[in-house]
Amino acid sequence: VGRLHDASPTLEKAYLLSKKHLGLSHPTTIVSRTLYYKFFVSQKQFAAAIPLVLESISILGNGTDDAITRHQYLKQLYSLYGLTAQLAKEEETLLLFLELDKRLYDTPDEDNKKIIQNLANNYCRQKKYAEFNALVADHKLQFICE
Repeated sequence: VGRLHDASPTLEKAYLLSKKHLGLSHPTTIVSRTLYYKFFVSQKQFAAAIPLVLESISILGNGTDDAITRHQYLKQLYSLYGLTAQLAKEEETLLLFLELDKRLYDTPDEDNKKIIQNLANNYCRQKKYAEFNALVADHKLQFICE
């Protein structure tokens, strides 16, 4: 961890220079953004990691491969929003993730139970009791909002 912390100025510089001179979607920029993201997560600087994930999503196209990559990024993003208590954004991202998961993989709800439970927990934390109760009833969750 100490060595990674020492490398942070270098990671930041590499990322900013590649972004400026090569563009957002250049392979070097993508790699440097990924390393910079991993640094932030390893340091538990979750709020600083969010813009990097959003930037990664922003360069994706509409093809199937990009949709699969978007799916992975959305999973990271809803976790980061949850860790930073950005509940409305977490909710929005969870819903996008579930919709994309169903479209890409036709995953049945029972296989997405953990994600649906995360959404129920999010509704509870936001005090969206009507949405919480409907989700619990629709998916027969054993979940209590206190």
